[in-house]
Amino acid sequence: MAEMKVYQREHFERKVSDLLNPEIEKEEMLLSSTIADLTESAEKNLARKLGADVIIDNLEESKEKYLKAQNKARTFFRQASRKRVSYKKSLNYNFERGENEEISPKDCYDQIRKWAEKLAEKEAEKMPIGKRISYLKAVKTNAKDTIMEAHVGTELKDMLGGILAPLGLSWNRPLPALAPPSADRPED
Repeated sequence: MAEMKVYQREHFERKVSDLLNPEIEKEEMLLSSTIADLTESAEKNLARKLGADVIIDNLEESKEKYLKAQNKARTFFRQASRKRVSYKKSLNYNFERGENEEISPKDCYDQIRKWAEKLAEKEAEKMPIGKRISYLKAVKTNAKDTIMEAHVGTELKDMLGGILAPLGLSWNRPLPALAPPSADRPED
């Protein structure tokens, strides 16, 4: 048995990737929609279950009061700065912009969303679509392992054909049908 050349192994690895990556990407796109739905439903339940909803509500109320007070202060100092040129020139930048780097209700919601998304991902892995993605990734790994362990090209093609067959994929990809020329194509 002749040893395969590096470029031959690379060819087989590329072909495995070309065959399986579209399948994996398609399934992952479907899974991302499922994860988004599960995350949305888990988000509110998780916040309520953890008791974070009460904390977030309190923060939102406090934030609203704080923003109103901040706006009143900004308006007051802007108005006062108009009374004297020296006041206008020395007006603090915060009264113009109102920067805030505190923990906000949004920060809390974002954290709950991240946690809910992780829970949704775990649940989605148990669903048929999640199991299919895991299977496809395992097939890809198996095919790449087979490439690295094969000694002869024909043997490799047969082994890869066997690995891909349960997925309805074939190692030897047929060419798509040739499209007829356009009707508006100029005559030669």
